[in-house]
Amino acid sequence: MLNLSHRAKYLCRDIRKLRFNRTYDVVASLGLGIKQVYGDINDALKFFKTILPEGGFLILAEPVWIVKPISSEVLKALGEVEDSFLTCFELQQLVEKLGFKVKGYFVSTKEDWELYIKPVYIAMHELIESKSELAEEAQRVMNGFKAEYDAVGQHWNMVLWVVKAY
Repeated sequence: MLNLSHRAKYLCRDIRKLRFNRTYDVVASLGLGIKQVYGDINDALKFFKTILPEGGFLILAEPVWIVKPISSEVLKALGEVEDSFLTCFELQQLVEKLGFKVKGYFVSTKEDWELYIKPVYIAMHELIESKSELAEEAQRVMNGFKAEYDAVGQHWNMVLWVVKAY
């Protein structure tokens, strides 16, 4: 739409295996939480710092706890441990400690989660009703999404961060 396709590069690969020989003005990491990819948000941010020049932007989506400590019931329902995510404040402190400046962040709403889950819900519900060999797995996915949805805004949120390297 903006006639910028010649200036953009879209990669859909295992980022842990990518090697870059240049820096990028903007890097977006919009998949699931970075912890699932790198094992540690600190290591992930350090990596992103290596592929951004000073003044470059990182856009990332990352879950955050609303407050700690997290009850064992919530952790069990989500299949997480308390150190899976930081709080919003902790993540902002880490970002700044590693040489980024937070330019803004946007917290997802319950309505955002409804939009996110709706197509998955429809597909999983069809699998369950068809009694396919994937029905049991589909039910597990649905249970996980329900636990996430129930916890959103109460125990955790997904936050879209826009940060600038300096």
